[in-house]
Amino acid sequence: MFVRFVALALMLVPAVTSGQQAVPPPPRPAEPPPAAAGPSLEVTLQYLKTKIEGIGQLHYCAAFYTSAATGGIVCADYTQSSFQAAGDSASCVLRLDFKQDQDSHSFKLPLGDISRIDMTSVNALNRESLQGRQNDPDLPALNIHFSKPSVQVHTASVVTVPDTSQKVDKTHPQQMIQRVEEKDFLLKDYSIVFDDADAADRVAKALTHASELCGAGSKELF
Repeated sequence: MFVRFVALALMLVPAVTSGQQAVPPPPRPAEPPPAAAGPSLEVTLQYLKTKIEGIGQLHYCAAFYTSAATGGIVCADYTQSSFQAAGDSASCVLRLDFKQDQDSHSFKLPLGDISRIDMTSVNALNRESLQGRQNDPDLPALNIHFSKPSVQVHTASVVTVPDTSQKVDKTHPQQMIQRVEEKDFLLKDYSIVFDDADAADRVAKALTHASELCGAGSKELF
């Protein structure tokens, strides 16, 4: 009877090694967020670079204004060309640079501050404002909205101004010169016009994935 009791007691005692208590198993790792299941941020940024730099030169009506000369509404034509894109995974920033005639524009988009992305049609909106121009291509616009004005913009524009360094009188008329004016400001919304609807849709999905990887939408609990 005593032997059976000792054997049963040994079976109930947890196994030990060198007089130390057994260590409990480590906790299971937390489930990764849904965004982590897709491509990495580096891969996503490279994809965005390829797609955005693939946009061809575009000429479209960007806005309407009242002409002082005619008193009528005319279109402010806009040319978008020479797109360059670069992503920084460490700072979660996507930089876009492009030329407009002689002017250059640089935008730094903080991916973690993106709050919403939607699609519109540039020329569909224009047709509601002005009769005509129905033959313009129906270009898709990808609109990126941010939670606050955080898109850093730097522009360098060539402007024509009077030459104040020269003497002006009856024999010396006013001369005009060109100079570069630079400006820095912040935007809360930014739009990219595409020449292909499928490319715009794919960039929208990639931007959404990149913003999730950078923490967009996870700043509030409720």
